[in-house]
Amino acid sequence: MIVKAIAAVALALAASGTAHALRPAPAACLLLEQGWVRAPAAGRAMTAGYGQLHNRCAHAVSLAGLRSAQAQRVELHRTEIIDGISRMRPVPDLQIPAGQRVSLEPGGLHLMLHGLQPDVVSGSQLELQIDDGGGQRAYRLPVRAR
Repeated sequence: MIVKAIAAVALALAASGTAHALRPAPAACLLLEQGWVRAPAAGRAMTAGYGQLHNRCAHAVSLAGLRSAQAQRVELHRTEIIDGISRMRPVPDLQIPAGQRVSLEPGGLHLMLHGLQPDVVSGSQLELQIDDGGGQRAYRLPVRAR
């Protein structure tokens, strides 16, 4: 009888939406600091994004996802010099130790944004979501020439 009563209360709370409020959403560990996006060259639908990824949690986290409604695809890339030629390579997994920062900068690790909307121009802002597997955080990054 008591088990049925507890189940009934749980169902009533879930139906009212109160049960969801009892369980707080996990906080994102990764914070993007000083983020910005380079204005795409004329006629190009791709560009790069930069800043500092800071893991504020007490455990290592992986960058689980990058999204923007203003780009078809957002990826993490690394610039490498191979046989004297600069090449960009996708980075499928980036793990950031507890309390550490990783720089996203020209000529190194950076965000690559493909299939940009035409409204991504110098002086505008790009909306970006970062998922670290435990939570998500949304940003508005300035788009600038440099």
